Amino acid sequence: MHVLVVGGTGLVGTYAVDRATERGHEVSWTYHTAKDPGPDAHHLDKTDAAAVEALVTLGTNGAYEA
Repeated sequence: MHVLVVGGTGLVGTYAVDRATERGHEVSWTYHTAKDPGPDAHHLDKTDAAAVEALVTLGTNGAYEA
């Protein structure tokens, strides 16, 4: 399963990314800091509806907001 974690660099999001990865899921996540945390991370302004829709339609099977 491909899972999207919104806020994947925060306290809860980091845990969610780690657990999903350990269970063999493909995981992408979003962040709002200036520093890019990795190749599976996507910078996202959650108030930009078009950006949210574009990211969710990348082929994820589920989304989780941390």
